[in-house]
Amino acid sequence: MRTMSRRALLSATVLALAAAVLPAVGADEISHDQLMHMIQSAKTPADHQKIAAVYEQQARDDQAAAEKHQSMERMYRGIDPTGGGRGSGQMAAHCKRIADDYSRAAKEHSQLAKLHRDAAASAQ
Repeated sequence: MRTMSRRALLSATVLALAAAVLPAVGADEISHDQLMHMIQSAKTPADHQKIAAVYEQQARDDQAAAEKHQSMERMYRGIDPTGGGRGSGQMAAHCKRIADDYSRAAKEHSQLAKLHRDAAASAQ
């Protein structure tokens, strides 16, 4: 029980520190090179929490892009301005493929965030 209490206290402390640091850093302002450095040098729970926040932001961005392309798919459904004829659906199919790709990327980025949150918990 004592070990569990220490873990809970440490987890709460790490989350509080991450919450204090992340708004100043801005997960969406991290460059690819910075992210690569963060991943290579991650040792502490806080390091993994920061990486998780970057991936969570990327998942949100991916999901927003997926929703935009889903909207475009609905708009193009039944219309093909490329001359394929009304209802040929080439443009709608294109938007659907891109929306599906972004949706998959959002899920993958969410999974990476979860893995880093798990790594933060086990690094304690």
